[in-house]
Amino acid sequence: MEIAITVSLSDDNWITAIGCNVMLNGVIGEDKRSSIQSSCTAICSDSRRIYDDGETYAECIYKPTSHADDGCCRVPIPRGTTYLESNLTHLSELPTSPNIYCSYAFTEYTETMSEDYGYYEGEFMLTNNSKMIPLINAHPIASMALDWRIGRMDCKEARQDITNFVCRNNSDCVDFDPTLGGYLCNCSKGYTGNPYLNPGCQDINECADDSTNTCVSNSICENVPGTFHCSCPKGYIGDGKKDGTNCILPPPSKTKMTILTGIGSGLWFLLLVSVFFWMSKMSSGVNVESEDVRYFEDMSAMISDTEYTWTNSYKNASASSSETHPLVLFESSGICAKRVVVDARNHMLGRLASILAKELLNGQRVVVVRCEEICLSGGLVRQKMKYLRFLRKRMNTKPSHGPIHFRAPSKILWRTIRGMIPHKTKRGEAALARLKVYEGVPPPYDKIKRMVIPDALKVLRLQAGHKYCLLGRLSSEVGWNHYDTIRELEKKRKDRAQVTYEKRKQLNKLRAKAEKVAIEKLGSQLDVIAPIKY
Repeated sequence: MEIAITVSLSDDNWITAIGCNVMLNGVIGEDKRSSIQSSCTAICSDSRRIYDDGETYAECIYKPTSHADDGCCRVPIPRGTTYLESNLTHLSELPTSPNIYCSYAFTEYTETMSEDYGYYEGEFMLTNNSKMIPLINAHPIASMALDWRIGRMDCKEARQDITNFVCRNNSDCVDFDPTLGGYLCNCSKGYTGNPYLNPGCQDINECADDSTNTCVSNSICENVPGTFHCSCPKGYIGDGKKDGTNCILPPPSKTKMTILTGIGSGLWFLLLVSVFFWMSKMSSGVNVESEDVRYFEDMSAMISDTEYTWTNSYKNASASSSETHPLVLFESSGICAKRVVVDARNHMLGRLASILAKELLNGQRVVVVRCEEICLSGGLVRQKMKYLRFLRKRMNTKPSHGPIHFRAPSKILWRTIRGMIPHKTKRGEAALARLKVYEGVPPPYDKIKRMVIPDALKVLRLQAGHKYCLLGRLSSEVGWNHYDTIRELEKKRKDRAQVTYEKRKQLNKLRAKAEKVAIEKLGSQLDVIAPIKY
């Protein structure tokens, strides 16, 4: 990388002429052709200092507001000058005395200004027999100050040339001059170093030196890139700054009041939780007959899907379909000996899952069919948006580790039940092993009586007019591809069930007719065998 460094004269320089009755012509600019001319005239009075050695001196005093004085004058050099030429012209004929006046033209830097008087003051030898360079206040007056900058582009243009931009990390670009162009680099606030060399400016650790930060002695100073932060230790309040609120201890009375308030609030919370828990236990034990799980045995499910009819047995008590629940098919132990087949059609997902989870933990074996007909409260669009957000959840560090999302209705029900069971324990693992879920009604469950759960039925639990959607339709919208296949298989199963139902109706009619004919033929013989209960 090439760095184009441009050097020019500083505006802190002056062209100075020393002599009597001389004119200084200065040619100043970027080159000889584009330069401008400036001039001044040095006039001598009769005031001269003649010393014992015969030398003659002129006294030249420059005030900041004056460019000329007795025996000298000066011309300012504008900023950005790269070409400089000076000429001296005598305005009158030189005297013929041995003390020939000498004339000088030179550049000077404003740093040579007298610190005691605030202006230039010096004595200059005017005879021709001295080869000494004129001095001002014992400093050589032939000094010069230079300005340098990077290139001729300003910061905005230079930043676009990434290859040749020289400002390194943690530095700021500063335009040199709007007219001359070029730029310089300065370290950003809170950083130090050389902004032109890699790796750039380094962070200043203000916390290492108390004079570079405003944190009080008992505060915690944290150094961050470019600055620092003050904080109070635990048990103190304030901002930790000398020009702020410092770090002070809170009033003792306020601390005690805060502690007592916290303890009192905690005790009241524990009391309320205890009362609520006690009332819940009392209400759950008032009515032994109010079980959480109520199964309706679907007596006609294997032959017709248009209506539910049932009979039941609960604690040796019989009920018909006209009676209200609780209706359940249990033995004396409360657990059905056989596997219970539940028809999930028109059941609410959450209520069905919670009831089945409790039964599985109690040891019941459960098979759930027609999971695609489960209902969810809320419209399809709302449920679809919620489930799509759920499907986007992934493990941040390793997405392949899960979570695993399901789209099939049976798997969604299984996942919902699993969330209500301590599945990581042996008891929960055994409970999940007793559960089977299916879409549709696969064999051999199409020949087995199915049951419903009234506590989870849509017609009993969902408010009239409330929107709902089917789990199968939701699964189809989020990526399940077998919705149409299950519907076609279910249609074929219902057709077969209808044929079986018609055949059974015909057989029942023939049987009833045969029984009627047999009764007519036997006649009085039935009265003879009736007492012996034949």
